[in-house]
Amino acid sequence: MVSPAAQSKAQALNNKLESEARIALDDIEKKHLRKVARAAFSCSVSCYDKAGTGGTSDALDQCVQKCQMPHQQANAYVQQVRLQPIWLAMDLPTILLLRVCSHTTLSTFFF
Repeated sequence: MVSPAAQSKAQALNNKLESEARIALDDIEKKHLRKVARAAFSCSVSCYDKAGTGGTSDALDQCVQKCQMPHQQANAYVQQVRLQPIWLAMDLPTILLLRVCSHTTLSTFFF
C-alpha cells in the first residue's frame, strides 16, 4: 500500500507536470501554430487569386484544402495532446525536456 505522503507527492508532481505541459502547449500554439495558420490563410488567398473568375470550383477547393492541411494536422495533434492525461500524452523524455525548459533543476523532478 502506498503511503498518504507518497500519494500526495505523486499528485503534486502530476499537477506540476500538467501545468508545465499546458504552458508548453500554449507556447507552441502562440509561437508556431499561429505562424502555420497565417501561412495557410495566405496560401488560401493565393488560391483565390490564381482561380480568379475563370477557375473551376473544384480546383479552388482542392487548392484551399491543400493549403489548410498542415495547419489542420498540427492543430489536431496539439488538441489531442491537450485532451489526454499527461502520462498518456507524453513520453518520459518529453516530460524531462519540459522540466528542463522550465528552468528548474532535475533534482526536484523526482521525490
